[in-house]
Amino acid sequence: MKCPNCGADIKHDTAICEYCGTSTGYRPEKPEKPHNVNVSIPSSEKESTNKTLKTIALLLMVLSLASTAITIIPLFWMLPMIIYYSSRIKQNKDVSLAFKILTLVLVNAIAGIIMLCIKDPKKDNAN
Repeated sequence: MKCPNCGADIKHDTAICEYCGTSTGYRPEKPEKPHNVNVSIPSSEKESTNKTLKTIALLLMVLSLASTAITIIPLFWMLPMIIYYSSRIKQNKDVSLAFKILTLVLVNAIAGIIMLCIKDPKKDNAN
């Protein structure tokens, strides 16, 4: 292919001539965008995933409690939060968004993030 301005030999897929800087008019083809695919996960699988995530969050909270037991002050908020969350899991009830955020900030960041990722079945059924 030749440059329309200076006539230099250039590659056929070049957008700008490397010799004179003139646009060659070449436009690469845009690839097709992939189509969005909605995948529905069976409800039993969601419940199993949620149960696993809840157990991991509780385990991380207990590990944080054990690792910070050296200082007594965090026990005043960590222990009641862990007991409350454990009882909510046993009752198969969810906790509030505020509790999840407080867990993230005051107990264990990873446990709080996991708790925030747990899907609320009530909200899933509403959609």
